[in-house]
Amino acid sequence: MATTTVAEEVADILDERNKLVQALEEVSFVDIIYPTDANFVLVKVDDANKRYTQLLEKGIVIRNQSTQPLCENT
Repeated sequence: MATTTVAEEVADILDERNKLVQALEEVSFVDIIYPTDANFVLVKVDDANKRYTQLLEKGIVIRNQSTQPLCENT
């Protein structure tokens, strides 16, 4: 049984985050992808409530952060 190290897991997570950011850059309703060092990506869209509902209907779970200060439509 092969075991992965913490460093390998971190590298995998960073790689997947970078793939996600690249994919989001191609989405027409994405206005801003904020730089991040965290394990999440904050994205400003045209209408967060609408996009949240659309993605949820497709089984994609995201967090609508629009109620947080300075995070309108994220």
